[in-house]
Amino acid sequence: MRNLIILCVLAMVILATPLRAQEATPPHQPTPEEMQKIMDATMGAMVPMMGRMTEVMIEARLKSAALPDTAERIATFTRNL
Repeated sequence: MRNLIILCVLAMVILATPLRAQEATPPHQPTPEEMQKIMDATMGAMVPMMGRMTEVMIEARLKSAALPDTAERIATFTRNL
């Protein structure tokens, strides 16, 4: 029984040592130049989709504004200001 306890304690010490060594190293912090490259790549991929999404939103607003019901609601809202 005593040997089992000593074995367990020894195993915990051996297993915990690599974990402490990994925690001690600080995470890599990218340089401003690396961050700029990452941001350029990310934005470069998003810009076409954002442009298309903006076009669709404007078209939807124009179609909604062309409806007579919308004009009445806007007039009512303006009167109640």
